[in-house]
Amino acid sequence: MSPSDLKRLSDDGLRELAKDAYCRIGTHSVSEYPDENYLEQQKGIIAMISEELTRRDV
Repeated sequence: MSPSDLKRLSDDGLRELAKDAYCRIGTHSVSEYPDENYLEQQKGIIAMISEELTRRDV
């Protein structure tokens, strides 16, 4: 997912995507062998969403 992809989403769409990423982090964190690369990828998505929402002043 790129920042330009996020610009096409509505505010609600961004919030849903962030919620999904948080859930993915939670489910992968509790596994016996969490994939750190995957967790960092999801955290990166959340950071991009946060930046986009800030840019939109939401």
